[in-house]
Amino acid sequence: MTNHEQGGARRLALALCLLFAVPAGAGAESVSWTSPDRGAKPEAPPTMEASPKVTCSSANLQITCTGAIDLGSSCTADRNNTGASLEAYQFIAIDGAGNVIYNFTSSVPVGFTAPIGSITWSSPPLFNPIRLRFISLAGNGFPEQVVLDITGTCPGLPIGPLGLPPARPVDAYAWPALALLLALVGLTALVVIRRH
Repeated sequence: MTNHEQGGARRLALALCLLFAVPAGAGAESVSWTSPDRGAKPEAPPTMEASPKVTCSSANLQITCTGAIDLGSSCTADRNNTGASLEAYQFIAIDGAGNVIYNFTSSVPVGFTAPIGSITWSSPPLFNPIRLRFISLAGNGFPEQVVLDITGTCPGLPIGPLGLPPARPVDAYAWPALALLLALVGLTALVVIRRH
């Protein structure tokens, strides 16, 4: 191999290393905050404190083909997300294709305690899995909060597109590891080229 060819191989290996090199921390979650008034000097970012929501001392629900069976639950409304001493909430169920099969919204007085009760789907599910969410709605300065999120299946139904397992996210260590692996491949190629 001529010096010119070896130089080209070195430049290729270096280019591959630089192409796949990722700055440290890439892929890691980051949080940024900007002042609502762009002309004002930014203050410290606001802190997010956990706000109360409906609390369930027990919640034992079983998902079926026709609804959800309450096998024992007790929940208490404990945040005024309406401004009228009420807690607004929603039950929403979807099947494995994202079809809404149940949607119920209501409110109860803060301090009210009751079982969830059994639920009958408004329309039949077409795909598995079936997902039921109990949500304390956003309002009166409170963000939306999920109280319960349960999943079940209906025997005989196919798995829908939402039933596929989520793709594994690439973590902060994956990109630097890939860059290191490619650098090692490039160095190995250089050693092999030099020996020939």
